[in-house]
Amino acid sequence: MKQFTNLYSLSKTLRFGLIPIGKTLEFINKNGLLAQDEHRAESYIKVKKIIDEYHKAFIENALRDFKLNYEDIEKYYSYYIIKKKEDNQKKEFTNVQANLRKQIADCFKKNDLSRLFGKELIKEDLIHFVKTNEDRLLVEEFKDFTTYFKGFHENRKNMYSAEKKSTSIAYRLINENLPKFIDNIAIFERVKNTDITNDFKTIYSELEEYLNVVSIEDIFNLHYFTEVLTQTQIDVYNAIIGGKSFDDGRKIKGLNEYINLYNQNQKEKGNRLPKLKPLYKQILSDRNAISYIPEEFKNDNEVLNSIEKVYQDLNQEVFNKYRKGEYSLKDLLLNINDFELDKIYLRNDLSLTEISQKYLGNWDIINKGIIKHYKTNNPKTSNGSEEKYEEKIKKYLNSFDSFSIQFINECLEDKSKKIEEYFKICKNKDDKNLFEQIEINYNAIKDLLKTDYPENKQLSQDKNNVEKIKLFLDSIKELQWFIKPL
Repeated sequence: MKQFTNLYSLSKTLRFGLIPIGKTLEFINKNGLLAQDEHRAESYIKVKKIIDEYHKAFIENALRDFKLNYEDIEKYYSYYIIKKKEDNQKKEFTNVQANLRKQIADCFKKNDLSRLFGKELIKEDLIHFVKTNEDRLLVEEFKDFTTYFKGFHENRKNMYSAEKKSTSIAYRLINENLPKFIDNIAIFERVKNTDITNDFKTIYSELEEYLNVVSIEDIFNLHYFTEVLTQTQIDVYNAIIGGKSFDDGRKIKGLNEYINLYNQNQKEKGNRLPKLKPLYKQILSDRNAISYIPEEFKNDNEVLNSIEKVYQDLNQEVFNKYRKGEYSLKDLLLNINDFELDKIYLRNDLSLTEISQKYLGNWDIINKGIIKHYKTNNPKTSNGSEEKYEEKIKKYLNSFDSFSIQFINECLEDKSKKIEEYFKICKNKDDKNLFEQIEINYNAIKDLLKTDYPENKQLSQDKNNVEKIKLFLDSIKELQWFIKPL
């Protein structure tokens, strides 16, 4: 038996609970300590929302009169518009991005950023910030418990970082909004050459009270980017693009609606205009943004309600569209060949080899096709070495961030295979339609999601239902990975 025992270590988790007895229990009950803690836990969630409102006001005030260095914005633009960047150009572009992010981070530091994460925030600043007596009393509950917010403060510090983080304000503005802004300048140049210009005065007059320019044309200018750093100005910019709705039902049309009407009258696809891109909202201004971290779930029913909500939201906004003139994701994929395939791009990364494997039967078919296309159009010179030629091909492939579907189709040897068909079929590795699979997996847990979970049970120990939930969430994730190359 000695040959079979004590061969492997075994880890066990021990759980301990402190159960008050005697005088301790009496003291806790007499002073209502548990009730106080429970009340403070509820107040903590409310005060965190107040702190977030304070952060939003701080961001707005700090950036309102701040101006980015225009020469750096120009430098960014000059590198951004180069589609095939050399290695040194990619490096310079990264440096310019970092420099612009640093300017924004430095702006916050100059505005007494440190107070946001110290005890002064609770003891002084929030007391003067809140508008109602109810909120003031909530904040005052934590005057002697400021350390409650230590972890929360650490999380919020990330917003003010100059680093390349998706949760930072500087990243949102420079890495996400500035590219959209530049793309819109190019689109607007095309719009200016159509009769949509006749509607510029109408748009301007309807939104004039919100604007700080003398004409619509001034907004689609590189100089203007430094004006759209705050949420207030992002809202104005997006209103020019998408229009503005009022509580009384009144609606002001934006440029995209005029573009849509223009496109409907164009018989030739090549004459149609692309739509302008709205800017992302400022961090914290969009509670649904990727930068938003939700509160942790308190119980099993909160988990189930959240899963039900995400399905309903996706079903209405992504899988199906009930508003006239809007495409659902399903519509876009099923009708992908009705769009301009030379303007729909696939990322030049491992996803190309995955599509090649799944759809064409071998991981390197797309890659070989692109190389062959290059060799046909750029044959090796008679006196050039094979090694240098191969290096040149490698450099050519790496210079592209993406390839259009049309270009890939042209490169494929088997002309009967069309890459757009891969997205139209929309199937997983088991040859099942991704949208149908989500629906099947949702129906398997629908009753569970819509029924209160028993308090005397733990969902985490319910292996059968946990597996069903996992299958449902995995099927959503599978769809997300499927469209990621686009």
